[in-house]
Amino acid sequence: MEDLIKKLTEFRRELHRNPELSGKEENTAQRILKFLGDVKPSELYINIGGHGLILVFDSGNPGKTILIRGDIDALPIDESQNLPYSSITPGVSHKCGHDGHTTILAGLALRLNEEPLKNGKAILLFQPAEETGAGAEAMLNDWPENIKPDLVFALHNIPGKPLHSIIIKNDWFASASQGMIVNLKGVSAHAGEPEMGINPAFAIARIVEFIKELPLKKYQKATIIHMKVGEIAFGTSPGEGVIMLTLRAGNNKDMDSLTTQVKNEILAITESESIKTEISFTEVFPATRSHKTANAAIADAAEKQGLKIITGDEPFNWSEDFGHFTMRYPGAMFGLGAGEDCPNLHNPDYNFPDELTKTGILMFEEIVRGMV
Repeated sequence: MEDLIKKLTEFRRELHRNPELSGKEENTAQRILKFLGDVKPSELYINIGGHGLILVFDSGNPGKTILIRGDIDALPIDESQNLPYSSITPGVSHKCGHDGHTTILAGLALRLNEEPLKNGKAILLFQPAEETGAGAEAMLNDWPENIKPDLVFALHNIPGKPLHSIIIKNDWFASASQGMIVNLKGVSAHAGEPEMGINPAFAIARIVEFIKELPLKKYQKATIIHMKVGEIAFGTSPGEGVIMLTLRAGNNKDMDSLTTQVKNEILAITESESIKTEISFTEVFPATRSHKTANAAIADAAEKQGLKIITGDEPFNWSEDFGHFTMRYPGAMFGLGAGEDCPNLHNPDYNFPDELTKTGILMFEEIVRGMV
């Protein structure tokens, strides 16, 4: 196993050195295929939903079909560390640990190739574009008809939690979130005669006040992330504006109610100000569901590895597009503690701890072999 981990560490650092943004992971996918060149899956699918890869390991005997997903994209963040394997791409780096997640999945592929399953099937899915929320849905929309998992699993490394600990959430693992874009169109006028136009600034001011005072349920959040009114022109009263928000909720039902509440109030405000309004949504992440059977399998695998298990009811505030998979299939995501001193995700100083590679592989292998 130690020779395998050494090989995987080198692979992880190659991925770290060559990050690619969401939707642009073509070279990453090729690196994965090259690294797994000696692996002989029963079926191989490429370019699924963009640059996604699916490897099927079929025992040929009856049993369950277990899907394991790993994300492969990087972030638009500059590398701040002077590592021997620092990103060579300006403004792009692996600051969420997807290089580590990919490496764990690649390690699982090597293990399943070395010791084939006796029953059932394992589906290993390398997913692009998690960070934008587009990748999971794109792959599911391009899904091979013959792949029908009984359960789906994924992990995410969690800074701030004890190294190698396993974090399990009851009901919901990660929150739902989406970006709301509100475009407002009034009528521009001369700044000396503003009464001749309709300036959207006043509607935006009311929207800001509404969001500030908005009563929220537990885990719900509405965050203003951008505003703009007109251009810099002191002789003009502007006629156009935009305000953007991120909406967040602990589950999909609360996201729907929050979205309806905010949308309806914004439309009421803009209508009263005689402003034409277009509302659109982007980076839509459903909440990631934790099904009991999947959680039980995660806990059983952790116990067999002698790992500390941390359970809780509160979903993480961040979102994961693995939620698209748990909306279609039963399953769960679990957290893998990255160390209490590990910098936070999306922090320029973050770097995936290589010590987690072996733990992640053993967890997934135990889940797969224990459930098929």
